[in-house]
Amino acid sequence: MTSIVLWVENLAAAKTFYQELLSASVLDDSATFVRVASEANEVLLHLVPEQYREGIATPPDIRELASMKPIFSVASIAKSRAAVADLAGQVYSADSEQVYAGSRYCDGFDSEGNVFQVAEAE
Repeated sequence: MTSIVLWVENLAAAKTFYQELLSASVLDDSATFVRVASEANEVLLHLVPEQYREGIATPPDIRELASMKPIFSVASIAKSRAAVADLAGQVYSADSEQVYAGSRYCDGFDSEGNVFQVAEAE
């Protein structure tokens, strides 16, 4: 299982996004913390304290220069792409997919601009 902790400014939007992207369930949910998990992935969302919030642009500024990019295992990249199509982030188009070591990969970004990659077995 892949687990990652993400600090977010809009907890509700991030919860919905990761729930849809990963076909996951909400296992814990409070005013400042949400745990979203599927069989293969777990995202622990923590609300950024108010004094440190910068404001999220709409659409979000994509954080392509971040020092890490999580990879989430999904049953279908196409289904993940469709699941988040109406949310603030996205999974990039099929023409940007790449195959490596028996898996298909595609990048995307969440509702706050955090970059990730989804992977499905070929």
